Amino acid sequence: MHTISWVSGIVLALVFVILATGNALAVVSYFQNRRHVSAIPLFGGIAGTLACLLLPVEGLRPFWWVPLVVDYGSVPLFVGFFVMRIREAVRGDHGG
Repeated sequence: MHTISWVSGIVLALVFVILATGNALAVVSYFQNRRHVSAIPLFGGIAGTLACLLLPVEGLRPFWWVPLVVDYGSVPLFVGFFVMRIREAVRGDHGG
């Protein structure tokens, strides 16, 4: 069972790193080129969270929430979306 925790945790951690890096590069690309590149929502943050919960590393579990905050495609994307929608509603700009 210990081996399964290590292998699955490492695979999930790698998925997190790849997706979080891709999402970060999408943000950088937008600010450099003003060209929209879609982020991959939630998958990276969830993979990182599961990695934190599965990896048998002492002291890691309390940090399960960090991947959800670090990956732009997770909490930051959704917070930004809702802030943008609230601002549009306040301004009366409904995109039409």
